[in-house]
Amino acid sequence: MSSEHILCLPRTDVEGGSVLVNVIQSGQKPLDLKIFASESTRVFVASVKESNIQSTQSNNYTGSLEEWKMILQYVLLKIRTDGDLPELLQGLDTVASVQSSAITISVRKNFSGIYQRLGSIQVPEDNRAEVNFYNWAATAASAAEDLRKQLEDLRASVTAQQQQVADLNRQLDELIQAKKVHENELLEKFAALINAKKLKIRDQQRLLARAKIEPSVAEEVKNSRIGIGREIGSSRRVKRKAVGYAQDTAEQRSADDDEGLGGEQTAPQSSDTESTADELDADDMFRHAAPVPANKSLIECEENSDGPLGEKRTGNVPMEVDTNDLPPPRRKLPFITNDIRKGVEYIKPHQLPTAVDEHGDESTDDEL
Repeated sequence: MSSEHILCLPRTDVEGGSVLVNVIQSGQKPLDLKIFASESTRVFVASVKESNIQSTQSNNYTGSLEEWKMILQYVLLKIRTDGDLPELLQGLDTVASVQSSAITISVRKNFSGIYQRLGSIQVPEDNRAEVNFYNWAATAASAAEDLRKQLEDLRASVTAQQQQVADLNRQLDELIQAKKVHENELLEKFAALINAKKLKIRDQQRLLARAKIEPSVAEEVKNSRIGIGREIGSSRRVKRKAVGYAQDTAEQRSADDDEGLGGEQTAPQSSDTESTADELDADDMFRHAAPVPANKSLIECEENSDGPLGEKRTGNVPMEVDTNDLPPPRRKLPFITNDIRKGVEYIKPHQLPTAVDEHGDESTDDEL
């Protein structure tokens, strides 16, 4: 099935003239063509085969054969690829020139006003050929109608897209305006909040400036701030004093015990008067060392000792002690460690020396 394409090519030899060209696909290949041309009085006919298409290239053409085929399909058959027009097909121009016996159809490219000739097709005159210009006009009108419909569709599509773009721009403007309004509201609220805070701070400063603070209260606040360091230092001094006191008391008790043992070894056969005096001295010593749980209580003391004869004796002596002369009872302090407690064992109740029984015999006195 043949397909016709009517072209109107401007003439380069006559200003304002043109040549009508009817290009018909006559073979299986796209560039198997039959070309009819007329300048209004004569008819020119030529046949082109795709196998011989390379002969139509110009001598200064530097492109490939495939590119040349693509150029001929675009200028003669109006066939192009989808999408943007390739750079190869941009700036192409097709013109015709009439000689005495042929028409030359030239393809050239415009480089900023400078035309480079890419190739040409010679269409010789044929007086025996018959053409029907009415069919050419009908074909041209049909093609024009198709192009008009395509143009209308494209215009409708462009209008719809322009409307979408306008809607998007309007929404964008609304968003920008809403953003500005929102930012202004935030700034106003923030400024109002800052002003309110400043006003409250000023009111508080005025109240503090007018308030009367007693010197004693200010001194207490000052002491409370610097009292932490003093409390730490005082607690350390108390610990040192407690340790020193425990050590001194333990040494004093050891010395007293040594003195008591020495007295017993030097005078084992003392009289009743001397033994009574020693017992009173021992009672005085233990009265100051041992705590008594209650005021004016009776204490029973037991003593196991070896006399001069090696006999063990025990005795229970009820005695009345006045607690006003005794030291206060032991207090459990949190800073006293186990080593310190070992040094103050003298505070615990211990055995008191045996005193003379009121109903005892003289042998007991002699042994003491």
